[in-house]
Amino acid sequence: MTVDEGFWYVGPNPTVDLVVTRENPETRRREILLIQRAPNAAAERGKWALPGGFIDTRAPRGTPWRDAGETPRRAALRELHEETGLDLADLEPRLIEVGVYEGGGRDPRDTPTAWSRSHAFAIHLPADMADRAVAAGDDASDARWFPIEELPPNLAFDHARIIRDALEKLATKH
Repeated sequence: MTVDEGFWYVGPNPTVDLVVTRENPETRRREILLIQRAPNAAAERGKWALPGGFIDTRAPRGTPWRDAGETPRRAALRELHEETGLDLADLEPRLIEVGVYEGGGRDPRDTPTAWSRSHAFAIHLPADMADRAVAAGDDASDARWFPIEELPPNLAFDHARIIRDALEKLATKH
């Protein structure tokens, strides 16, 4: 069995996406944290996206993905920290499960033999953490807060859908 160009593993390639919102301490507007995908990203280059990425595995490339002990929640927080510098590890219990997304052309790399399966989470930052600085890192070329009513057009992947679903879930928790 061979792996397709876009993914390293045959079958589902587990990923995570994290919707982080805050109330801007200065403007009092509700905002969402996005990263801009690097110019050399494997897909959706230069587009704005939710922080996220692949869940760790020890499976050899070209084989089915195997669990290596990293939970989707921990992967989401790890990816957030790597891509934005924001460390929310202490808030892991507060992550809200939004859903699992796969298929339907959500990722341009998806093929019949290898595809993305994203576990999405959401969290609203407590007021005492809303002013924490963010800075692009890892495979992000930028990281910044956007007012929810002013998100960039044409977000990467199916992130507009995930954001809509997450905002609905967050609304029921506040």
